[in-house]
Amino acid sequence: MMWTKARLTTYIGAAIVGLAFVSSILGAGTYDQSTGTFDLHPFNVYWLAGIIAGPVSAGLSALAVLLKWGVK
Repeated sequence: MMWTKARLTTYIGAAIVGLAFVSSILGAGTYDQSTGTFDLHPFNVYWLAGIIAGPVSAGLSALAVLLKWGVK
C-alpha cells in the first residue's frame, strides 16, 4: 500500500512537471529548469473552459460507458 501511494505521488509530480514544460514550449508560461519554477502567463478562464469542456465531457462519457455507470 505504501509503494502504491509513493508511485501515485511520483506519477502526479511527473505529470505536473511535464505539463509545465509543455506549457512553456507552447508559450503559456515560463519554466526555469534550474530552479524548477513555472510562471503561468495570464489567460482567460472562460476561453479555457470553452476549450476543455468538450473533450472532458466526451472522455467522461466514454468512461461511464466502459465502466457501465448507471446500469442496473
